[in-house]
Order: sequence, then C-alpha cells, then structure tokens
Amino acid sequence: PKGIAPRGKYKQLFGRNELKLTVINALRSAPADDETIAAQIIAAKGWGDDTHADVLKRVRHALQRAQKDGYVVQDFGPDGCLWRLQPAL
Repeated sequence: PKGIAPRGKYKQLFGRNELKLTVINALRSAPADDETIAAQIIAAKGWGDDTHADVLKRVRHALQRAQKDGYVVQDFGPDGCLWRLQPAL
C-alpha cells in the first residue's frame, strides 16, 4: 500500500452539463473532429495551451457518452473521423 501513489485532485473545469451542451452547440454549425471542438472550447474560455490535453480528453469522453445516448454519430470520410449530430427521425 505504501508504494501506491495517491490520486491527484480533480480539476473541475466545467459546470454540470456545460461540456455536453457546448459540444452539441459546436456540432450544430458543422461536423467537426474532437481536436477542433477542443480548440474552440479553449479559445472561447480564454485558456492557454497547457490545458489542451486535459480538455481534449474530456471532449472525447463527452462525445463517447453523447454517441451512446444517441445525440451524435461518427462520420468516417476522406478527412478522417468527424462527429455530427444525429439526424432527427
């Protein structure tokens, strides 16, 4: 047990549902990849590039959860993997 490193403190960057709604709003304008969405969020919040890896990880998790819930779908094309909103049925 002494050899196990303690977990770091969690940094709360977003409020409740803020990231999910921000990702969905970003996809309303056009399909985008996770890097583009993370860059838009960082620019809108005015954060530095030091938070890029953390925000990108959180955006990827938010996209996976939104895909599981049926809000977004992956679109594989010549530009790589793009995320877009699920078309209304």
